[in-house]
Amino acid sequence: DYFVQFGRFYADLDVGAPTINQVDFDRKAVLMEDLGDQRLYDLIQSERSSEAEIIDCYGKTAEFLAFFHCKTTQNLAKCPLAGSRALDFDMLRWETNYFRKNFLGGIMKLPESQTEPLTEEFDRLALMTLEQPTILCHRDFQSQNIMIQNDRIRVVDVQGGRKGPIGYDLASLLNDAYYDIPEHARLGLKRQYFDALSTNDFFAMPTDADGRGLRPFDFEHFQEYFILAGLQRNCQALGAFGFLSLVKGKTWYLDYVPLGVKHLKR
Repeated sequence: DYFVQFGRFYADLDVGAPTINQVDFDRKAVLMEDLGDQRLYDLIQSERSSEAEIIDCYGKTAEFLAFFHCKTTQNLAKCPLAGSRALDFDMLRWETNYFRKNFLGGIMKLPESQTEPLTEEFDRLALMTLEQPTILCHRDFQSQNIMIQNDRIRVVDVQGGRKGPIGYDLASLLNDAYYDIPEHARLGLKRQYFDALSTNDFFAMPTDADGRGLRPFDFEHFQEYFILAGLQRNCQALGAFGFLSLVKGKTWYLDYVPLGVKHLKR
């Protein structure tokens, strides 16, 4: 049901999601547009892809993400489900508890007594992250969910949408544990996203997704937003790698842990 509601909402706005042609709720089946088989992840993995091509595609994706955030947030009233779910304090703390249990406890084998002092720090991180302007987040905006179709950025796995902090999705993209973006390119990609917000009239929006009013912010403040939301996202991703590898037996996810840790340290 979430997939269908979000999918139709995104498709009506033409923000890259596949068109849903037909739904059979009794059989839980959806007939939808085929976006092909070229993911950003596949471009990254291909030996034929140059670093310049990869960074160029990341730039297009960052600009697409700004368009996605502006268009969906401006039209939240058209999708009641989108307005009712949020990356709120409880959800952000669920992410960091997930990290504590499945990564620190699971992969790193640290006893609970050793990680308990992080509780207050995680509370502070969630509260500081929630001070950011709110937009509609995709929630898992990383290279395996980003499709390239006829030189256009498309997006799948749309059912997890929630209102959340503005830095979260971009951190999901740039702190992706499937690819280590060269340091010299990271700042430029953040800048491309920030500049694209203005192009898509983000700062002209009268209110954010919670109706509090959008507070103007500059690029320096956005970088702070990115770091805070990035810490949250890194914790969630490393927690997922622990859960998927140790609980679900998908041990290949352990291969992505070192880069996830590198992002966390950064």
